[in-house]
Amino acid sequence: MLTPDGVRVAALATRMGEDVRALERLAAGARSELAGEVTISAPAAYAAAVLALKLAELGRRHPGLSIRLLGEAHLASLERREADIAVRLSRPERGELTGVRFGTIAFRLYAAPAYLAETSETDWRFIGNDGPMAGSPQQAALGRIAGKDRFAFHADHVGIQASLARAGVGIAMLPDFMIGEDEALVLVRSDDPPLLREVWLVFHTDMKAAAPVRAVIDCLRES
Repeated sequence: MLTPDGVRVAALATRMGEDVRALERLAAGARSELAGEVTISAPAAYAAAVLALKLAELGRRHPGLSIRLLGEAHLASLERREADIAVRLSRPERGELTGVRFGTIAFRLYAAPAYLAETSETDWRFIGNDGPMAGSPQQAALGRIAGKDRFAFHADHVGIQASLARAGVGIAMLPDFMIGEDEALVLVRSDDPPLLREVWLVFHTDMKAAAPVRAVIDCLRES
């Protein structure tokens, strides 16, 4: 337990730390050359399927850049510079953050063809989201379809959910970008409208003029 003096010292140290991080952001935001390290935090499946190829081309064009692409489920702190750019599925509403709309992700119900052929609709089981994604819009939509007692599995990573669906244990709500030409999974109801979620590139406002950050954002928004 901190003494009263310790509480005051801790508060001063916290403010000092925030000031130091602000100075670091301002210094990094003033970079005008396309060189140095840029850290991007994104959902792992999206980073692998969508971002990696785009960023690979940027790295070839600008060898002075060092790019760190982190696939992670938690929201990286841009204030503490855990990342320079974060890919998020909602527009930032708090803090000194700037958001640039990047696109949309469509989520639909997918299952193994054999599962649909062998299982009547009344017996369908579902694969839900767990962990950080348990409160996501796609889980809410899936819950309205499945109800409370029809979940066979829950998983905290969309790649695991896709693997379980391929194994024929149930139906998962998956992003279209993961499926491609994968014949092991098919749409459950092709006429159902997809659940659409916006994708945002988010960065601290102090970093908006940094040449490396702008280069990454421009690269990801191309085509």
